[in-house]
Amino acid sequence: TSQNDIKVETTEELQPYLDEMIQTITEYDSSENVNCFYINDQKEWFTVGVRNTYKNSIEAAELLGDENISFIVDQEVITLKTSDAKLMLAKVQRYADNCSIVTAKHKIDVAKLTTSDAIKAFDYKSGYPDKLNFTI
Repeated sequence: TSQNDIKVETTEELQPYLDEMIQTITEYDSSENVNCFYINDQKEWFTVGVRNTYKNSIEAAELLGDENISFIVDQEVITLKTSDAKLMLAKVQRYADNCSIVTAKHKIDVAKLTTSDAIKAFDYKSGYPDKLNFTI
């Protein structure tokens, strides 16, 4: 085949593939494949709202001089030293931050692709940090 036989896909032709991959990346980012960590081998996730609530509770406990704090995990009350809970929550937050960065980078990278085959072959599951595993 000659160079003239290579079909160049237009932006308009690529758009449906790009839209589908962006949706796939977004759905993967929102799934428990990403939004998950383990506490005593139990799958768990704290949404942004829950993380903010726990952060406020930990800050209040610290201000009041409370050495321990309790929270709910897998329908059980778990009590930790306030300092340990603060560290755990910070690790969960940084994990979530790092996952968000990977997702954003995937969207940027896939938008730069110039063929439908490259878009379809994009590995949207790669690059995410290892899941956290806490033992309490």
